[in-house]
Amino acid sequence: MKVLTRDEACYILKKKILEGFTVVCIGSELRSDDRAAIELCKELESSKLIKTLICEYGIENCIGEILEDGIKKIVLIDAAIASGLDPASIIILNINEVQNYMPYSTHALPLPLLLKLIMEELKDVEIVIMGIVVSKLDIGLEMNPQIKNLISSLINCLFEENVLN
Repeated sequence: MKVLTRDEACYILKKKILEGFTVVCIGSELRSDDRAAIELCKELESSKLIKTLICEYGIENCIGEILEDGIKKIVLIDAAIASGLDPASIIILNINEVQNYMPYSTHALPLPLLLKLIMEELKDVEIVIMGIVVSKLDIGLEMNPQIKNLISSLINCLFEENVLN
């Protein structure tokens, strides 16, 4: 796991988007901070240059679309639990670290298992895994203000200089 600054996360996202990666956002709009990635993807959808896929309630709800469309370049963004890190921190993970930071309680099937399935089926797939550290996954419609600010800040950074508009 590596902790990223907002600028580092923005740089990686912008670079990957320009390389043709699809931003795959996982979360639940009904679980407080778990909606962070979904909110980010909704904002990104305004750009014609950015390919997004919203997987509400888990990547298992989008696995068919990913495999059928042969999406081989993925930036996966999901809520993360990381003790010792403040909410709205951003982390980047390798596939072997996912189960330690991505909450099982919000996925019907384990995320590492589904990522390995995608990798086996599509071959030569590139997956970048980013987590937004959250504080609350309870039932609720409100996100932590720090996380809301992070999403706004990332969007502003991504769209500055009109590179992705």
